Amino acid sequence: APAIVSLALISYDREGWKVLMGKVSEADYLSVPHSNYPCPPYAAIEWMNRYLPDGSKILFVGEGRSFRSNHLAVTASVMDPQPLVELCKDVSTGRELAQKLRQQRITHLFLNRDEALRTENYGFFSFDRASSNVLRDFWEHNVQLAWASGGLSVYRLLSDEESTSLHAAPPNPFLRWFPHDAAGNS
Repeated sequence: APAIVSLALISYDREGWKVLMGKVSEADYLSVPHSNYPCPPYAAIEWMNRYLPDGSKILFVGEGRSFRSNHLAVTASVMDPQPLVELCKDVSTGRELAQKLRQQRITHLFLNRDEALRTENYGFFSFDRASSNVLRDFWEHNVQLAWASGGLSVYRLLSDEESTSLHAAPPNPFLRWFPHDAAGNS
């Protein structure tokens, strides 16, 4: 009986009961933060499920929760290094990074900026000077913003051909985590 009472109190506290009772839709509940569900990725995952083509594979950055995604996802828990950072450390240029992502059949990158900021003290984004230069070069030539809302962004990995054509690069959301000199320049 104590376990049932504890479960009931936890469920009440998290307001999940509102979904069960039909007072709030599942989508509305999952779209807002809760004490045990901060910085929800729900809106982005729903957008990707609806608009990305079948066969898409998404690299989740700053977000480990992919449980509602209908697409293949590459994620990392809060205890693991971010795959994007590790890939940047394994190559020398942005072009090489793009090729590695394409070899892994990654088609999109999803960034939950708010979750990345919430957990930044864990040191996921440990870019050194070389890896930050790789990501800067990659970002300038190989991605296109597909969708954004609040702190959620989905980027399309451009084809090799598209990356060589002239296009406006989206703002680089990773500059915050790049090494800075004494003057604050990255």
